Amino acid sequence: MWETMIAHFYAFSETQDVEELHRLRVEIKKIFALTVLLDFSTRTSQLSISLKPLKTIFTKAGEIRNIQLTLQTIMWYTGKKSSLCELQQTRLANLIKTFCSKMALYVKNFKKVHTLVVEKIYDIKNNCVLDWYEDEFKKLSQFFIKKCDHKNMHKGRKTLKKLLYVYAILQKPLQKKLNLNRHYLRELEEIIGKWHDVVISLEILSNVVLSENEIIKKLSERKAKFLKSCRILSKLFPDKCYK
Repeated sequence: MWETMIAHFYAFSETQDVEELHRLRVEIKKIFALTVLLDFSTRTSQLSISLKPLKTIFTKAGEIRNIQLTLQTIMWYTGKKSSLCELQQTRLANLIKTFCSKMALYVKNFKKVHTLVVEKIYDIKNNCVLDWYEDEFKKLSQFFIKKCDHKNMHKGRKTLKKLLYVYAILQKPLQKKLNLNRHYLRELEEIIGKWHDVVISLEILSNVVLSENEIIKKLSERKAKFLKSCRILSKLFPDKCYK
């Protein structure tokens, strides 16, 4: 997990391939998820707090990722040579340049987090893991029933990803005991992710194009479509989170 994250970081420093930043963020999310479980086992937030330097890198990489996704959306609707596309390409290039200029600082942040967190990771008892999943699923069940709106949907998705990331590193006997319905959980997480990508694109484009612009109209329609699907699928959560 840690080694893979560092590998993607250095790969991006050499190639400026934005996909490497995306993979970097995925590995950081896995570390975030694991530390949440570790904090649950000790009833503290000590390790999560120690991740602050890593969160800075995660956020800056996320800004680049958001522009990349928006650029892909614009290219889909207008082609590569539109003025709007050129504007986002310039923004993307500037963000990448700024990120690369802070590489030395980010390397120090990685080393700091490694000392504070990674070296303190320990084995967690199976009962604690089971309790954590039960607790998180109860929260999600209430969340999707009472707070399933556009402002809170992404919070639910982050919790789903956290649970799936941790599940992937558990030993097989414990995975079997949990008996999660991974197909359903992934389907729900992915549809919320598609909705969120559209929301981010709309937020970025609202600052540079008029509301009556054709792209805005089409994205708004997609947003409503995805949100409806999210609500329908999330209502099944209490009955479908386990097999």
